[in-house]
Amino acid sequence: MRVEVNVPEPVIEPRMWVKYQPVLAMALRPGSAEWGLRRSEMTRFTFGAGEMSLVPRHFEKWFRTDDLHYILRNLVPATKPKASSRLACKPAKSR
Repeated sequence: MRVEVNVPEPVIEPRMWVKYQPVLAMALRPGSAEWGLRRSEMTRFTFGAGEMSLVPRHFEKWFRTDDLHYILRNLVPATKPKASSRLACKPAKSR
């Protein structure tokens, strides 16, 4: 698995936030963010320093961060695993 790290700037005006891959977000210090399905229906969420949140793939919401400083880790599979590597154990040999 390849990990990409992004530190976005604060977003004062609401914008559409689209994530096609799963993302792990962590607050760097206490702050809050707002998000919702519609710009008029955004809800405020407050986070403490070090709190983490897993954002699922295909996430599309209106998003705004006034005072939240956070880091994103995009969880992107590097390659498709081989069929042989998916086997957890080998079958037992009969005697």
